[in-house]
Amino acid sequence: DIRASIISESLGADAVGADSVGSTQTVHRYPDNYTPPTSVLESWLRARARGHQRDTHRPELVNADELDRRREQSPLRHASTAARAIVDASADESELVFGMFDADGVMLWGQADSRLRDAAHGLHITEGARWDEESAATTVVGQVLADPRPQRVYPAEHYAHALGEWYCAGAPVHDRVTGEVAGVIAFAGQMDAVQPATLMLAASVAECCARVVSDEHQRRLSRLRETGRTTLSAFKTALLVDDDGLVADSRGVIAPTRIAPPGDGEMRFVAGLGVCIAERVDGGW
Repeated sequence: DIRASIISESLGADAVGADSVGSTQTVHRYPDNYTPPTSVLESWLRARARGHQRDTHRPELVNADELDRRREQSPLRHASTAARAIVDASADESELVFGMFDADGVMLWGQADSRLRDAAHGLHITEGARWDEESAATTVVGQVLADPRPQRVYPAEHYAHALGEWYCAGAPVHDRVTGEVAGVIAFAGQMDAVQPATLMLAASVAECCARVVSDEHQRRLSRLRETGRTTLSAFKTALLVDDDGLVADSRGVIAPTRIAPPGDGEMRFVAGLGVCIAERVDGGW
């Protein structure tokens, strides 16, 4: 019944417009022979199981202190300036809302076309709102976090009726060093102004962010090698790692690329090194 419901809503979303010579025509906003993807159907089932109601749309909001903490700890902080510069250049011409989300689906930074700001605010498409599946049911942010690849969500695919006029496209920012998803880049617009290249735009901005995140890892490891060189030389066997457990340098051992992030004074077995005690140094361990 979920598939039939989404298809029915998609058929009802066709609009009447005028072509270049003034003739009335039907504007189809969905692909021919449209059918919702399995990932959306599964998301709806999970939304129902969690007790989400289609007539209710209230994403969680984190407070200002929590938002600041998430911004400071997110790998996307290094890419936010570059990403927002790309969007800011045409923010009032795009008819889109842009968001950078962390790995929990919280919007860390956002920008909206001035014509959409009030509507976006009314739907909590704002900084500090949590758009993962648990908080907001079926959305593109939740879909990308569940299956990290570029994806789009059509209006009828949103679980909440409130989002029934919005088309969204998103892409994951992959941390190439840790292998984790650092966050999500997403764009949203009202369906009557859908731009076919929106998905490509989201993927392009996400790729830009991934490069910045990777470059920052390398800069941090390079600084750690410089500042930790003297400390490392005092040991017969030791590793020099950053806060993510990435190995910057080693002494007397064939070093792995990464170990589990250390804790102060913690004893831990490291393959090839044996039982180790973590000691804090400037910029790492």
